Amino acid sequence: MQAEITDDYGIRSHRIVATLAKGTGEAVKFREQILAFDQVKMKSPRQHDLATVLDLHQLGMAPGDELYFFVEAWDNRAPQAQRSRSETFFVILQDTVQVTLASSAGLLINPLPEYFRSQRQIIIDTEKLIQDKTQVSTAEFNRRSNDIGIDQKLLRLRYGQFLGEEAESAALSQEAMPHSSEAHEESGHEETAPSQAKESATNIVEQFAHLHDSEENATLFAVSIKAQLKAALAEMWQAELHLRTHRPEQALPFEYRALALLKDVQQRERAYVQRVGFEPAPLKPEEKRLTGDLSKIQNLTFAKEIVREDPFAALRRARALLQQIKKSPQPLEASATNILEEAGQELAQHALQKPGRYLKALQALRTLINSLSAGEVCRDCPAPIEQAIWNILPPEPPAPSPVSTAHTSLGQRYLQKIEAQP
Repeated sequence: MQAEITDDYGIRSHRIVATLAKGTGEAVKFREQILAFDQVKMKSPRQHDLATVLDLHQLGMAPGDELYFFVEAWDNRAPQAQRSRSETFFVILQDTVQVTLASSAGLLINPLPEYFRSQRQIIIDTEKLIQDKTQVSTAEFNRRSNDIGIDQKLLRLRYGQFLGEEAESAALSQEAMPHSSEAHEESGHEETAPSQAKESATNIVEQFAHLHDSEENATLFAVSIKAQLKAALAEMWQAELHLRTHRPEQALPFEYRALALLKDVQQRERAYVQRVGFEPAPLKPEEKRLTGDLSKIQNLTFAKEIVREDPFAALRRARALLQQIKKSPQPLEASATNILEEAGQELAQHALQKPGRYLKALQALRTLINSLSAGEVCRDCPAPIEQAIWNILPPEPPAPSPVSTAHTSLGQRYLQKIEAQP
């Protein structure tokens, strides 16, 4: 076996993967082996010529076994090498051993299947008939031979359906039809020319016509399979011919050849599929990560901004308004009265708890509100009101400020020395 491998990245390694199939039918077993090439000729880093000899005996092949193999190679591509393989080739070791059918007591029972017999059963019946030839009468012998011929016909028509044959197709040779030549001789030379012209015209049409009902296109069998099936049908036809003419001894070789052809077709139709493990699709996190649609997914946690209400908001606004009244003698806006009314409600609540402390301030606030409503300003009223508000309001939190430390002269010189160092 010779192989040639070429790759643009250069060839890193190569091998032969061979699978041996042993057995037939459902008992077939597969065994995989990895083989190396005996001769490796490097024309260049990108081209290798390989050669090896497959020793079928060393591989453990026996008659009837099949060998499937292909060549596999890897290149030097970085960061991950690429792999390529050839097509699968087949080596079939034909089994030429002839199977001899032994007769036993169980063969005396002659069960008939519902539809048709197998080719092997037809052979058994034919050999049984030949064995009983001297024990039965001529009429019984001819009847049984004719019945086996009918079974052979049914089986031939059954296999003919696989080739698209809708009717019987004659496979007789010219020797089986001696009257045809005599008929041509008696017909004379006058009819020869028209018949030949008609046949030649038919052949020309068949070469260029596209026939949808052609028996060649009725199935999807390969050309070699069709040829073997047709050969088997021809052997069945000859066997049927001799059986229907009461000559089972001459039909037996054709039956054996038909059976061998059918078994060979059965072996050729066995499909080989390489067993492989599960290879998931490669993941690409850099392309797929965080690209999903999460619009319909609700988060279990949520953020909510809660504003703390100031219980002394009205008193703070009133304090700012009182400072404005003390600084500016100009008349105030109409909203000033509403601010003082709200502050009076809060001040009244504290006066209920401590009437001796905030009662005078509450009276001064009422006097100020009445004066503002009349268009005047009570200049003595803001002082007691502001004093009561200062007593009610809590102390303000200290504002952050830089911490200042007092440095001694010695500490100052120490810091200067540190800063002067490179």
